[in-house]
Amino acid sequence: MNSSDPTKIWQNWAENLSATPTQRHAPKTLEELIAVVKSASAHGHRMRAVGNGHSWSPLVPTEGVMISMQNFNAIHLADDRRTVTMQAGVTVDAFAQFLLANDVCQPSGVGIGLGEAQYGGIVSTGCHGSGIEQQSVSDWVVGLEIVTAGGVLRSYSLAKDGRQVMDVLCLSLGLCGVIHTITTKVEPMFRVHVVESKEPLAATLAGLEALVMKNDYAEVSWMPFNDGVWVQKANRTDAPITRDGFAPPNNPFMDLVYRAGSAMALSVIENNPSMTPSLLKASFLALDPGDYVAKVTHYIHCADYRFFLDAYKISDIEVIFEIDERFDSVRKAFAIASAKIDQWATAGRYPINVTLGFRFIKDSDATLSPARGNRYTCMVEVFSYHRTDLFETFAGELATAWMTELPRARPHFAKGFQFMKKAIPLMREAFGEQLRSFLAVRAALGVDPDNLFSNAILDELFSIHRAP
Repeated sequence: MNSSDPTKIWQNWAENLSATPTQRHAPKTLEELIAVVKSASAHGHRMRAVGNGHSWSPLVPTEGVMISMQNFNAIHLADDRRTVTMQAGVTVDAFAQFLLANDVCQPSGVGIGLGEAQYGGIVSTGCHGSGIEQQSVSDWVVGLEIVTAGGVLRSYSLAKDGRQVMDVLCLSLGLCGVIHTITTKVEPMFRVHVVESKEPLAATLAGLEALVMKNDYAEVSWMPFNDGVWVQKANRTDAPITRDGFAPPNNPFMDLVYRAGSAMALSVIENNPSMTPSLLKASFLALDPGDYVAKVTHYIHCADYRFFLDAYKISDIEVIFEIDERFDSVRKAFAIASAKIDQWATAGRYPINVTLGFRFIKDSDATLSPARGNRYTCMVEVFSYHRTDLFETFAGELATAWMTELPRARPHFAKGFQFMKKAIPLMREAFGEQLRSFLAVRAALGVDPDNLFSNAILDELFSIHRAP
């Protein structure tokens, strides 16, 4: 698409963001992409690259030129089977299927939940999977091709350009140019034994350290107003595969339950939100525990929340913080959220109707990563149906409390950080030297001297000023 029609409004997947760019382009070749960037630069137009709009934060909206990478979806496995090079428009689903077909994996992948998200955005915003000894997706990147503001295709690699440069480019928020290709490390495929179960809330919180540190992968999700939590554990194994796919085994009865639950959930959320506690209790009861062996790429986050994640669009905010040795910071994050939910419920308001989720990784080397500098890292996030009344207000209050009360707390760039009333001051304080280090390396690379790849929110966060 090549359009200057201002009525062609862009909107993200969750429908919480929109923009009216002066031009929208979807180039089909590298030559076309370079031509679009050169033209925009020659006219002094600002540019933002866009994928399928699966982020909740205002990183993409622009009144300038919007460049879709939807046509860039080639993918190739190196002869030594140690790296994959893919174009920026490759989706999570396509990458997963490619890994499975070639019997290689990325152990910290983001999962298959929002499968149409594109890897240019996944990498640029520091997305993550789970696994206490794993890093973020950006940390697996060892090479990038980027079209700079001058319309020049530059190739960067860890081997050629070093750690400092790659730590900036692998999580750049689109500020260093339009990513054309990404080269990421992969490993031989392996199997995991996955156990999904309902566990008592109090006992799970008390035993968090053992749960997380003694399993290769662990996740905890809480549907508010329940005394139990949903726990997922996965560990490497040589046992035979018992689930060969992304979906649980065919179960017509449970499919009916999920469909009925979906219809009931939407009716409650839209027409009678005071029934939200009952909805979440019924939803928790309907979860179907699992115990199976699968390829690691088939292990996905929250696989059995199908009556929410498959049926409805959701809103999301996430804060990332450091885990102390006893995991008290994780329990504190839960206590803050639980108290906030109770406070709103006492006032007759129910802005959360999906889950509060906890995932755990090691750290990240990426300069702008919220996990940079941590010993171990927890990601806590809260989900609700995207049209839930007052969710953004509630989520902003909760995230602000997490940011101010948890150690080394910083928001996930792809989630709705703007829901916080004082988001930019909080983020500038939290990221501090990381912002300055990023800008220094970016300036030295000379990829965007006139700041054409920025937008209003990034200008404010990084104190970017355009030349008159």
